[in-house]
Amino acid sequence: RDAQESRGLGDVYKRQPLNITVNKLFKGFQQGLQMMSIGANYTFFIPSKLAYGITGDVNLNIGPNEVVIYQVELLNIQPATS
Repeated sequence: RDAQESRGLGDVYKRQPLNITVNKLFKGFQQGLQMMSIGANYTFFIPSKLAYGITGDVNLNIGPNEVVIYQVELLNIQPATS
């Protein structure tokens, strides 16, 4: 598939802040976020085995074994609540 055909989480939340719980994300995203500092902008190229794997995600239109690409800006870090 070409890049114009693919869509995913980034299309849904494009340019809007998103509060997320890191340990609920797939492994590749968890690893990437841990390398970031507040204010940093990264582009993550996450291999299938660290993302959606052999099943993909039909709801996000991500096929089996696809590399996913996310552009991320880390705006803030909040400690976990108990």
